[in-house]
Amino acid sequence: MMNNSLNSILLIDDDPMVHFLNEKVVQKSGYTVDTISLSGAQKALELIEKGSIGLPSLIFLDLNMPGLSGWDFLERFAKIPLQKQKGITIIILSTSENPRDQARAEQSSLVKQYITKPLSKNLLRQIVEDQWPATPLKA
Repeated sequence: MMNNSLNSILLIDDDPMVHFLNEKVVQKSGYTVDTISLSGAQKALELIEKGSIGLPSLIFLDLNMPGLSGWDFLERFAKIPLQKQKGITIIILSTSENPRDQARAEQSSLVKQYITKPLSKNLLRQIVEDQWPATPLKA
């Protein structure tokens, strides 16, 4: 059995089909046993702020959502106490290929990477290799 070194992976996206597909990719990867899918940024912020969920190691964040956008999430996340931010890696997972969105993400100290959908097993493996080099990889 693999050593699951990621606490959990939090998926924030308003599209139920994207959640379904991303959950399958994450579950098959073996990097974590805990995947949390939320359809909005507001709920994610509330859970992180209150400590209602174990702090995730990785957040995949969609940008274009009704209510709070991914950008709004990042603004509010920056105001969360540092001890709750520490150890959380945020990756933008968006359909937007707009160079302005990519440049804005690169300027954010909170965003580690900007990738376009869909999430794949190989893409997830590359992210884990880059962000957590000591994590044993599933063959």
